[in-house]
Amino acid sequence: EWLAAYYLVNCLYQSNESDNHQQVCSVLINQQVAPKYAVMIPFMCGILYNNIISKRDPLGSGLLYFWKLLHSSPPQIVPIHQVMLHMHCLDACKADTDSPFLSSKLQTCHKILVRSFKSWIDFDNAYRLNDVVKLHIFNFQYLVRHRDIHTCVIDQVKMIQARVDTLDKYVLISHRLDVLEYLCISTETTNIVVQCCKQGFRQSKKDVFQLYADLLCRISMKLNERQLDDVIQLFMDGLADNDANVHKTCAEALAKIALNLNERQLNKAFDFLINAFESGKFSVCEDCAHTLTTIALPLKTSQLDNTFECLMNRFYVYFYNARATPLLMKLKEQQLTRIFECSINGVSDKTKGRNARRECVRSIGLLAMKWNEKQLNNAFNSLMMILNDAHEESWLRMASMEPLATIAIHLDEKKFDSVFQWLLNRLKDKTCHHSYIQALGILSKKWNKKQLDIIFQFVLSGFQNITGYECEISSHVLKEMAMKLNETQIDILFTCFIDTLKGKNKFIQQRCMQSIEYLSKKLNKRHLDDAFPYLASGTTNEDARVRALCTKALSAVSTKLNEQQLEKAAKIFLNGLKDEDSHVRVLCARSLETISAELKGSLLEEAFDALMNVCKSLIDTPNDTEEDIMCTKALQRISAKLSDQQLYVLMKNFLERAKKRFTWCVGYALSEMPEEMWRRLSIFMLNESGARLKVIKKRRISR
Repeated sequence: EWLAAYYLVNCLYQSNESDNHQQVCSVLINQQVAPKYAVMIPFMCGILYNNIISKRDPLGSGLLYFWKLLHSSPPQIVPIHQVMLHMHCLDACKADTDSPFLSSKLQTCHKILVRSFKSWIDFDNAYRLNDVVKLHIFNFQYLVRHRDIHTCVIDQVKMIQARVDTLDKYVLISHRLDVLEYLCISTETTNIVVQCCKQGFRQSKKDVFQLYADLLCRISMKLNERQLDDVIQLFMDGLADNDANVHKTCAEALAKIALNLNERQLNKAFDFLINAFESGKFSVCEDCAHTLTTIALPLKTSQLDNTFECLMNRFYVYFYNARATPLLMKLKEQQLTRIFECSINGVSDKTKGRNARRECVRSIGLLAMKWNEKQLNNAFNSLMMILNDAHEESWLRMASMEPLATIAIHLDEKKFDSVFQWLLNRLKDKTCHHSYIQALGILSKKWNKKQLDIIFQFVLSGFQNITGYECEISSHVLKEMAMKLNETQIDILFTCFIDTLKGKNKFIQQRCMQSIEYLSKKLNKRHLDDAFPYLASGTTNEDARVRALCTKALSAVSTKLNEQQLEKAAKIFLNGLKDEDSHVRVLCARSLETISAELKGSLLEEAFDALMNVCKSLIDTPNDTEEDIMCTKALQRISAKLSDQQLYVLMKNFLERAKKRFTWCVGYALSEMPEEMWRRLSIFMLNESGARLKVIKKRRISR
């Protein structure tokens, strides 16, 4: 971009009649907010500024002409993007307003731009800082340090600090603190923000102090060592608070800022927590145990050992928590052995509570890769005892399946096969729990050909409705193993599906429709040609569940359909937007989003009109509905293909909905709209406005 900018600057100095000069002028006037010039134009400004310093252009005529062209651009409907470009250009000139080598006209121009930026960061009468300003403010190297801007920022921060005690509305406080994050532009402003947070944290209501803690975490990487010391002390004091919410908030906050602490600060926090645990200053909970672990991980091995001993003696259940994984991975073999023994004993101890035993089982599977062969065998035997104990509670057997399958993968063929056979026997049970099927999916990583053939035959038997086999279980098993099947097995299974769809057993037909979705990535052209008519006709079935299953299957295979099939599928999805069942409508909207890249011509227009009708019909709903979200996302995906007129209608609808009820889906769609879309929209509206003015003038003349 710098080389391109250098070339454009040279073109700018050429004769006004030259093509190159006129093209550069066109870019600066008409395309300045285009994303592709976002970096190049500020580079041009920086080069022109340096030409003054190096006396290549001592009068600054080039830079003055550059600013004249930028300000000749037509007004923008959304001016903030143009303003931010001008600010980046000013930043490239080091926000210089006083240097004697600048002409008085340039100094005046730069001072006007500074005042313009001040208006965007002055929120005395507003609750929030503009979202676009937030994206840019940290990228300004000189502008935010300009004395006028810096003074303005300090005044804004002090204004909030003075009002901390008077703010009583949660939303208002949240917006004010959100602003503070973006005003930490210097040590001075950051120091005021920290003091403001400390003041609010100590004096605010219990439902608000979380906001102050979150802000301190977000700005922690900008704090200097002294400021971080103050924040650490604030959170350590909060850990001893009698209020459980304050304790939890401070523990979580201390863990979040740990990555930004130096070794001295980590040691200070570590010693505080260890001493507090040992002295009983406050009771150990999961959150403060995690904080201790997070702080200890970057420290010396001896401190990691102290952490292990402390938690083993005072809160050993933490090791069964998923958040303990980083610590477990750094432990020594003898330490892991102690945890293993606790876990094995915990599994078999029926006096423990349900959650404790479940966590013991889970930890055994989680650390399978760390156990030695003897430990793996012991764990295997312990879990198999649970499965074979008829008096054991069913929830524990279900919880044991995934860890057992994970361990079996690391053991010999005999033990692996014993787990495989145990699961296979349970698959014929109508009450087969989904955890068994998931465990089978884990075992699939190590299946041999014989075991794959056995499972395949089981799945096929279920779809063939053979006595003793359940087709619903076969469908769930197929979902886990679909990618393991070879071409011959896919052909056999698919032939079974087609034969079933020709039959009369509605329940099995539904399972076949569902399973086509699972096999979508493995189907070839012949399979799609055979299945398409059945899926298409199924979308008009009187049963809403059948319509939904067929819609999902069509959506899953849509990327493999030929042009004619894709057109029919698109029309099915469009018709489905009018379905009486809301779930079917949601699926059709999601399917249109899936095939959006393939929509064109009249089909694109139909899709746009249908989706817009849905959005208009839902404009009065109080909250985001799934249907609204899917239609909005589909419209967002096709927006790049729309005509200017359609884009205008779309954006008008989005803005009307945002004004009436600002929901997540509309806000996200507007924020993700690229600059080029806004440019097209601006030009279209200006042209429309010009056309209307001409009509009005003609009417006046005719009168």
